[in-house]
Amino acid sequence: MRRATHLFTISLIMLTLAFGGTVLLAQKSDLETTLTDTERQLWNAWKAKDGATFEKTLDPNAVTMGDKGLMDRAASIKEITTQNCQVQNFTLSDTKVTQIDKDTALLTYKAHQDATCDGKKIPPTVNVSTVYEKHGDKWQPVFHQESEAPETSTADTTK
Repeated sequence: MRRATHLFTISLIMLTLAFGGTVLLAQKSDLETTLTDTERQLWNAWKAKDGATFEKTLDPNAVTMGDKGLMDRAASIKEITTQNCQVQNFTLSDTKVTQIDKDTALLTYKAHQDATCDGKKIPPTVNVSTVYEKHGDKWQPVFHQESEAPETSTADTTK
């Protein structure tokens, strides 16, 4: 009986540790939450053509790389506020932060979007990378890049 009690106790401890470890792995770091929240705010600002959010969030030396090439901060904000885009919705997934040093971090993720620009559907999924620098207590994007993600097929290829 005593042996059964010990085995039960050890099993309970192992399950608790395993569950606790899973919970810790599932939680995002404070930095990842901060940067992901900032990205989401910027995507909402793009949807609303809200240049003011970009003005207050982007680093003064920020650059963007996209299908039109490299754009400085002013050109990026102008593009966002004047481009004929209608964004129905978007989601961000698979976020990951790589801290380069104490004041520099790389955020990568997938953006799934339902949008048209100039009457044409834009890629439904893009791979995104944004480099952030910390100035005081504020993290600001200094570089943003998007690349069209390859379509994944759900068709049955075993036929």
